[in-house]
Amino acid sequence: ISDEHKRLNEKNEAHDKALKQQEQDSSKPLPKDVKQLSEQEQKLLTVLKKKVEQWGEEYYNRVTKKIENHQKQVDSFNARVKAERDKYPYKSIIDLAKFRELTQRIREKQYDRRSCFVTRLSFREDVLGVGLEIRPEEDTGRNVFHCSFDLLSKEAFYDFGIR
Repeated sequence: ISDEHKRLNEKNEAHDKALKQQEQDSSKPLPKDVKQLSEQEQKLLTVLKKKVEQWGEEYYNRVTKKIENHQKQVDSFNARVKAERDKYPYKSIIDLAKFRELTQRIREKQYDRRSCFVTRLSFREDVLGVGLEIRPEEDTGRNVFHCSFDLLSKEAFYDFGIR
């Protein structure tokens, strides 16, 4: 439907353009390949224009409804957070028990003491990461990731060229 609408619209516009050019320079005749829309094509173009307009309105309404629903959810969430904060104005909305449990687990597993194996810099002093190597498998030839999972600082990677 959209292809036919486009074809008829282009044909109609080409005819209108040719007529305007002929009005400006009346000595030039209309090109032979530019023809006026037939009566049937004119009716079809009118119906297609209405259909395209209807589809556009339906699409716009669907998008508008989605945006409104999303905004309602955001407003509802904000209202719940505000209500919770208003109940206890001097209390944080962070669950302190869970936060303390998380920090305790970090201490137990000594994540906070991990450092680069080259420079001995911690996460507080530099950015830490792990080295990834991409190699082809010998039997299939597929590229595969290999990682030693040793922490490496950004300084060791860029300044010392450690890979």
